Amino acid sequence: LFPYTTLFRSVLTYTSNIALVTVAPNMGIFAHTWSLALEEQFYLLWPAVLFVLMSRFSRTRGICIVSGLALLLALARVAVALSGRSGLSLQGDTLLVGCVAGLVYCWGTHRVIDRLPSSPQLITGWVVVAAVALFMPHKNPLMPIVAYPIFSILVGLTLLQLALRPPGRVVRSTLASRPVVYLGAISYGIYLWHLPVIDLLDDIGVTGGTAYLVAPLATVAIASVSFHLLEQPFLRIKDRMARAETPARAVEPKPQ
Repeated sequence: LFPYTTLFRSVLTYTSNIALVTVAPNMGIFAHTWSLALEEQFYLLWPAVLFVLMSRFSRTRGICIVSGLALLLALARVAVALSGRSGLSLQGDTLLVGCVAGLVYCWGTHRVIDRLPSSPQLITGWVVVAAVALFMPHKNPLMPIVAYPIFSILVGLTLLQLALRPPGRVVRSTLASRPVVYLGAISYGIYLWHLPVIDLLDDIGVTGGTAYLVAPLATVAIASVSFHLLEQPFLRIKDRMARAETPARAVEPKPQ
């Protein structure tokens, strides 16, 4: 009973990322909830960190502090990985890399921005990351030590490139197309359902190339149903509550 009690408690309290490396290394179909836990913890902590940075430090020093925090969290994950445990769930540094990218976008000077990698350099980086993903097993100890930090930095630099140097017409039209926008809308459900779908297919004997084809299609289909039947009704309730809490603007009398 203890493992199940710990499992459900960690999922419900958004602490499964910590449980994975302490008391519940095998969480079954809930294993991927570590990222949801990390996300909620970020929402709670980052506003306070940002407030302190903006009120007590210069912009350049603030960027350096967040970069240092990211490095410390990355080293903590490396230590966990070297101890023989999975460092997959300890990726606070990857979120902070995104924060650094956001701070550079808002606060960065021309000197910093001009030093960002060019598009050909970023493309080369993505080719290297793709090669690593194809040839390095996911459970390789080097993944949390080397691959995750490189991937997060590359994502941050790419987003900065897209924000500061707007992409061409083809890229813009592709990202704005209805299928891509819809996939973005149901992306939360895709992430939430993909692992149960993969486990179910494995249980019924669908493996190999067939699973690679069926799993994405089934996941998108289930996520779409979940989005329309579960997420949207709750989002409408949230919108109604927000409108009810917003005080109506006083209508000023028109001058006579």
